[in-house]
Amino acid sequence: MTGWSWKLGRVAGIDVYMHVTFLMLLAWVGVSHYLERHDLADAGAGVVFILALFAIVVWMGAASEASAALTQSVLGGIPVSQVMITRFETLAPTDTLQRALAYVLEGAVQRLQASGCPALAVVGDRRLVGILTMENVGEFIMVHSALRANVARADVHA
Repeated sequence: MTGWSWKLGRVAGIDVYMHVTFLMLLAWVGVSHYLERHDLADAGAGVVFILALFAIVVWMGAASEASAALTQSVLGGIPVSQVMITRFETLAPTDTLQRALAYVLEGAVQRLQASGCPALAVVGDRRLVGILTMENVGEFIMVHSALRANVARADVHA
């Protein structure tokens, strides 16, 4: 016994303790169920329900912790240089979207997919000044088209 906790055992290298307040909770649930119907089976069912609920919560927490520990142990010794992208496709900040689209249509999409890079780096004066993704281009085209349609409707109604 450590303070108000009792060691129940060791599971997967982890000490398992039960605090006295958990026993108090089980006693309260059992007594309240018994007093409601004066039936020991009801009291037992209430206690079993709480035990099952706690077991599920503890199991979920332990599974999550084990997954995080496994991820850390697997990734711990891998240097970033082994997974970073080193081949880039670039554009200049002065390039137009038409040039970017032409570049994409010329096979950049295949090159981007092959290199695992989902974006084009925008380089000016040998410095990275931005990133252009296909999502950026798509959003711009949608907004631009919607604005043009809005202006066209306004012209018709004017």
